Order: sequence, then C-alpha cells, then structure tokens
Amino acid sequence: MTPEGDVKVILAGFVIATNIEASRWTEDNVISSNVVNDGNTLLTFSQWINANRNTGAIPPHDHAALFTGYDLAEKITDKRTIGIAYLSRVCNSYASSVNEETFNAMIIHIAAHELAHNLGASHDSYHSNGCSAEFGYVMSPSLPNSEYSSATSASRNFIFSSCSRAAIGAYIAGLETNCLENSPMDGLVDLTLAAFNPGETVYGVDDQCRLTYAPNGGSAMCRENYPLTTMKWASVCYRLQCRNPANLNGPCSSQFAHDGTACGNYKWCQQGQCVSSVDAPNVPDICPFGDDPLFNCDINQCSQYGQQIRSGKCCYTCLVPKTTTSTSTSTTTTTPPTTITTPITTTITLTTTTPTTTPTTTTPTTTPTTTTTPTTKTTTMQSTTTRVIKTTRQTSMNTPVTTDKSFSQSFDELADHDLKTAMALFVHLVAML
Repeated sequence: MTPEGDVKVILAGFVIATNIEASRWTEDNVISSNVVNDGNTLLTFSQWINANRNTGAIPPHDHAALFTGYDLAEKITDKRTIGIAYLSRVCNSYASSVNEETFNAMIIHIAAHELAHNLGASHDSYHSNGCSAEFGYVMSPSLPNSEYSSATSASRNFIFSSCSRAAIGAYIAGLETNCLENSPMDGLVDLTLAAFNPGETVYGVDDQCRLTYAPNGGSAMCRENYPLTTMKWASVCYRLQCRNPANLNGPCSSQFAHDGTACGNYKWCQQGQCVSSVDAPNVPDICPFGDDPLFNCDINQCSQYGQQIRSGKCCYTCLVPKTTTSTSTSTTTTTPPTTITTPITTTITLTTTTPTTTPTTTTPTTTPTTTTTPTTKTTTMQSTTTRVIKTTRQTSMNTPVTTDKSFSQSFDELADHDLKTAMALFVHLVAML
C-alpha cells in the first residue's frame, strides 16, 4: 500500500427501495413534504446496514452509500446539506454515507467526498494553507460552483489534496483488521462500468439539462452563450449552461458535464477538461451539439440572425455545410427504365434515466442516541469513536472561509423530480499494494 493511501473502488451491488416500506431510512425521518433530517437518515440507514450485514439481505461490502431524491436538511430552515457521512468508519460499523441526488454530474463529487470521510479524510479547510478549501479539491467543505469554474480549477475538483491523501493513507495503515485487503466476489457486478462514459452513450447535453431542471421537457443547453467565450464549446466540460424553465427570463444555470460529453471534433469531456480522443464522436467543431431544440431555426433567416443565434442556437442550420444527393437515371437502347432509390429513415428514441449529487459541511462531534432500526434491531453508536461530517451547498463566493457552511456561492434549487425512494450502492474498497 502506498503511503498516500491509494484505493481502488469496486462496485459491489445495488439495493433499490421501490416503495415507502422498503425505504424506512428516509420515510421515518421526513420533516416536510420533500425534506428529510440528514443526521437521523444517516443513523437509521447505518443501523439497518449493521443489522443486515451478515444476513444475506445485502451484498458483502466495505462502504454503503445511500442516494435519495429527498432534500437533506439539518432543520427545515437550513437545507444546505447535500451529503453526510461518519468519519473514519470503513472496516467498522457505521461505514456508510447519505447523498442527495442531484440528477447531474455533481453527484459524482458528492459521493466521492462522503466516501473519503469514511476513509479518514476531513475537510481541507481543517488543514494547512497548502490544502485550503479555496483550491477546490474533492474534500473542500462545499461543492464547487461551475458558474465560476475555469479549465484549471475544474481539474482540481476531481483530485484529492495531499492532506486528504495522507489522511486516508494513515487511516488505512492504522487499521487492526484491514478489510481492504480482501478481493471482491467474482461475477458480483459488471466491473466494466469503470470505463462507462455517460455523456457519450446515454446523456447528450440537452438530456443532462432536462434531468436537472425539467425531466418532462422545457430545458436545453444555452448554446447562445458559448460563441462569445474564449474557449467556446470546450468550456462545456466545466460549465454546462442550461435553461431553467422555472426562470426563463433569468440567466442560464451552470453545472458540470458528464465524462464523454462531446466538446469538438473527436474531443470529449474527461474530468472537467476537453481532451482529444480517437474514441470521441466525429462532430463539427463549429457546432458539436446541433441546433437548440427549443428554437425554430430557419435557414432563410441566417443572415438576419445575430452572432449568438447564428453561431449558437442555429449553428447547424446556419454554419454546417450541407451535402446534397442527386438521383441518377440509367437508360438502355430498348425501354429506358428509371431507377429511384428511396432512403430508409430510422428513428432512434433516446431513453433517459435519472442520476444524483451533494456539497459538504462538518458538524461538531455528536452522540447519537440509541434508536430502533427498520428491522427491529437496536444498535448503539459509541460517541468516542464516531464523528459526523456534512457537505453543504455553496451560498456566497465572497464569504470568508471560517466555518464549513460559510464558504459558498449561489446554488440553484433542484427541480422536484418526485423521486423519493432511495437507492443504496455498495462498494468494495481495495487498497493498492
């Protein structure tokens, strides 16, 4: 194992709660129609995991991550929490986390952040200036706001700081029983998921916008904003701008794009960067995403359009050269037959599914009281060894970094997807030797 604590994460399985009774972790902790108490949900879920770990009801695992469509909140007046986990619990009881599903690429950052808490990493703001929260590494106490991201800062959102790596390495090295040394069960899951690029095969830019703001339609990428920027379409990887139907007259909202999202000819997004790849889609550099599906582009009006519409909303109609196909007629010396070939049109319907997301803040050490799990088994947590860490939304970019909840910037409220049932994802963690 390296001193920095390199760890390989392997998917162990899923458990999906499809009804209220199967999701007591959230349903017993609802504080309003779309809000659950963050700490109680984590405690209830962890106790359920502890009670069922050796019963065969759940897959063997090292960490259990709960993803929920509910809004996590400490109280009804404070709904900034997007993720919560116990500190330093992997290979012990309470090795779990709760993540608020954001239905876009931000959930990747949330889940990685909460998992690292379980592996012994605190927030970067608790360390030296070399690991300041302002640098935007994975363990920043609040999620980065893509509205203010650059190509340079976006790359740090996918990296652990040296302080976090050292903390994870120290925790693993100090384990009396290192569960990370075992191998996952063969054939448990499709491990090729590690190479899956959701932006390439499943979610185009407009799909990613709809999933976040309008699952039933009405949202699309704000193409008009890119031709005027320095990096043009390449900036979509760290700033995917979407039209929010709830605020049509306001500015577009920003989020990260999924890996595999096209950003130019044979170029795609990887960890916030637009990179060249022979595996990336062959799309026009001047119009990698086609026309805006919510705008009625007219080729006869292209000369009248302003630059933002001509080069953005209607870039395919106005800028991409069109190819024409002619039909040839063959004749003979007898009867001159005419052959007409009718092109076959195939319609492909894209089916989209819903994804998840979470920012972070830390709460003081708490001593949860003994509660009853949904399975009737009661588990008591020791306050001397367990600490709860939260992740929160950002609220203001200019606020001094003094507490976990102070470093933030505006974070648009997520659309109500009516997805309240929860999904538990189980992972095996294997220390790299």
